[in-house]
Amino acid sequence: MGNANLDPDRGEGLRQDMQALLADPRLQDPLPDEPTVAWKTAGPMRVSYALPSAGLRVTAARVWPAAEGQLHRLVALSLAWPPQGPSP
Repeated sequence: MGNANLDPDRGEGLRQDMQALLADPRLQDPLPDEPTVAWKTAGPMRVSYALPSAGLRVTAARVWPAAEGQLHRLVALSLAWPPQGPSP
């Protein structure tokens, strides 16, 4: 979970590295098309992420509207715990 300041498709930076992270089968991406910032010149981009383990069940996911005077938006997830699946 964090602010990578790196959109996988637009803008400057090592986009291929973010694309590889988002494609990692150990993770899941519950908000793949949600912008998390609206830059004044570049427009909406996805630069903040919450990428839970693939074994967790996401019960809710959203990007909150930006707080007044802020560009970045909060990413929030609700997860089912403990993870579902076969016992070891």
